[in-house]
Amino acid sequence: MEKICPICRSTKFKLIGEKKTETYYRCNSCGVALSLEFWKSEVRSGETIYDEAYLAKSGKMHPKTTQRYYEFLEFMESKVEEKNLVEVGFGNGQFLLAAKDRNWRAIGVEISSAACNYVTNELHLETICGLFEEVPIEPGSVDVVASMETIEHLYDPNSFIQRCHQVLKKGGVLFLTTPNENCLTRKLIGMDWRGYASGHTILFPYRTLKKFLEENGFRVIGGETRTIIPTTITNVYKNRLKSLLGKEKKSVNASTSAGNISLSDAQALRDKIDSSFMSRGVKSMVNVLLNVTGTGEKSVIYAEKT
Repeated sequence: MEKICPICRSTKFKLIGEKKTETYYRCNSCGVALSLEFWKSEVRSGETIYDEAYLAKSGKMHPKTTQRYYEFLEFMESKVEEKNLVEVGFGNGQFLLAAKDRNWRAIGVEISSAACNYVTNELHLETICGLFEEVPIEPGSVDVVASMETIEHLYDPNSFIQRCHQVLKKGGVLFLTTPNENCLTRKLIGMDWRGYASGHTILFPYRTLKKFLEENGFRVIGGETRTIIPTTITNVYKNRLKSLLGKEKKSVNASTSAGNISLSDAQALRDKIDSSFMSRGVKSMVNVLLNVTGTGEKSVIYAEKT
């Protein structure tokens, strides 16, 4: 099986490591990380992978996350004339709800029938179940395509980006978020980084993702890398120290996810930081530094169709 990079077509890769059922390689040319699964299959089943468990894992959104969604939408409102939005991979539908609150006409596209059933029947929002590349959306009819934490799950990112370009109006905006493979956390804890996870087939460094969009008919008009979770890093090093001292039985896998904290714990940590003026100031300075260096855990990108 020949390994070819879908982004730059290079065939030169370096093994990053193994984690549970996943093995990752890094392209020597553009820097994307690819799971071995990327080359093994072209279609991921929405029923077997993105079932009720997938929906439950997305969890209830924290009020500050909803506020962050409003900020994303406010930025896009300043860039487009009308408010027609398609979200690809909407999960529990909270971003669609935020869009509805701000009077967007929002439609969600999901491969998961569990997610579609929940968002349609419980939240009463408009959804289409299926692959984004195949569902019926009129070319040049959409002002914004939003896709958060989705591109890293794909087997064909090129077709996905081309479809985004096709359905957007001229001057329309593509809004993406995804784990940043070049993040400081990954550099510090290696395979224990949460980005290396089951179902994550392709992980972009922030600057590579920007270049990829520009090569596919987009102009990047905004974006940042942000976020570092100190508890994740300290937990990983504590677990490694325990293993070295023989106080913890070593896993069969060289790397585990023991250092990664839950969504609720991450939200509690954010509340604790935001409760203090001084810690909020430190957090802001850290995010500025992460953005300047392109090493935050999350990539956020806005790109205009040219």
